[in-house]
Amino acid sequence: MIFTFLSTFTVGSTVIITNINAGVFSIAQNAGQTIHLGNTSTTTGIGGILSSTAVRDLLVLTCSVADTDFWETYGSIGGEVTLA
Repeated sequence: MIFTFLSTFTVGSTVIITNINAGVFSIAQNAGQTIHLGNTSTTTGIGGILSSTAVRDLLVLTCSVADTDFWETYGSIGGEVTLA
């Protein structure tokens, strides 16, 4: 399943995504958006994507700059996730 961020959002907006039963998930971005996970980041813009790798992965992301980018991943549980 692929989720795409909205093009507008406010600082402090939080998104929690998990896959409880089967499969994996991916989070796609709009123009100008970036997801940060530890000391790595996705490619900025529509080419950037974050994907889970295992069932029961869970991510908690929070917006730190309105409407543009810098979704900070401050929680991840389960298997690894991949950034592109």
